[in-house]
Amino acid sequence: MTPTSPIARRQRLLLALCGLSAVAGGVLGAHTPLLAAAWAFQALVGWWAGVLALQMALAQQGNRRAWRQHLQRRDGTGPRIAHTAQPQAAEATAATPASHAGSAPGAAPGAAQGGSASRMAPASAPSPSGTALGAPDPHDRQDPLHPATRLVAVRAWLWSCWAAPAVFFWRQPFREGRWPDLLPQATAGHAGAPQASRGAPDTPSGQPVRRDVPDMPDQRQAQRAVLFVHGFVSNRGFWNPWLQRLTAEGAPFMAVSLRQPFAPLDTQAAELSAAVDHVIATTGQPPLIVAHSMGGLVVRAWLRHEARSGLRWPDRVHRVALIATPIAGTGLARWALGPLGAQMRRAEDGGHWVTRLNADLDALAIPRQLFACWASNTDNMVFPAHTALLAGADSHVHRGVPHVPLAHHPAVMRAVLTLRHG
Repeated sequence: MTPTSPIARRQRLLLALCGLSAVAGGVLGAHTPLLAAAWAFQALVGWWAGVLALQMALAQQGNRRAWRQHLQRRDGTGPRIAHTAQPQAAEATAATPASHAGSAPGAAPGAAQGGSASRMAPASAPSPSGTALGAPDPHDRQDPLHPATRLVAVRAWLWSCWAAPAVFFWRQPFREGRWPDLLPQATAGHAGAPQASRGAPDTPSGQPVRRDVPDMPDQRQAQRAVLFVHGFVSNRGFWNPWLQRLTAEGAPFMAVSLRQPFAPLDTQAAELSAAVDHVIATTGQPPLIVAHSMGGLVVRAWLRHEARSGLRWPDRVHRVALIATPIAGTGLARWALGPLGAQMRRAEDGGHWVTRLNADLDALAIPRQLFACWASNTDNMVFPAHTALLAGADSHVHRGVPHVPLAHHPAVMRAVLTLRHG
């Protein structure tokens, strides 16, 4: 039987309690079962939409505040910021400044999915302390970090109301094991490789390796695997659209379900280390790591631990894709639960803990070019938008896409999977 993660069990219990309380309230306030069911549905939908609306309102308020500070710096009333209007080297035909990259020929269009995409030059991303981009034009709404209009924010809220329940009410509680990890047998002779067999044990993700397919041939075993790391109060079911696609392609992958979701980052990083060991043992090469939201902080904490342990990062990871990761922190951290929440709220050596984490990675010579970042100006969890970007990294901004749908946006999926080959 496929193990169930703690998050899946808690979400099932929460759904059951919400349903029972809503039905009980409907029965007390109605005279027919039909009216009771309608009342229960309305109560659940209203509660969920209200929570998302509050998140979106807070996010847009934070984005507007950051934009005003940005303009003050431009006017000389704040600290000086280097102007970074540099086109992408790979996009020689685009002579557009990085802050206007939304109309560049190389930008990945996302309008069909409700958002537009911009690719920013690595130097144009903000510093980990949260410094915004320089030289903004207050009238240029194509600037990737320009606050969204009310219409765009409302559209993003409706999008989130539709997409988030599919993740938190269906995929994570009930479809966590739908797409098992797809990995070849352990590479013979690889240092530390386990002696895998046809009856190999479950992977560190807690999910069995697919047994309904034959052993991968040599050319498939040589493919680079993708290792997925979910965010806060999530599990591997969050990545089901990605896992379905990679399964259809026959590409190797592994998706972890962190067993201690409220534990400090270093504890979760140890779980990730075991997963990386397993992927390297089975494929013979370091994986592409794809992380969403807080999962990106787990990856960065793991990199810090690996570097401090004297391990060479090129032997452990190929690239890291950070989707909606609060690299410079987020205002919603104050409501996080458990030891992890306490860690996120705690100042460390006079600075915010994520600032210390970023400084440690720089001190340990972890290159920022290792990372690729995706952000949105309508992210309802990580805001202001520039807090999801990292100076020196390959940065992308998809305007008008909320927090959860950003991880499943087709343009994001295509761009991330190309990192396997470069």
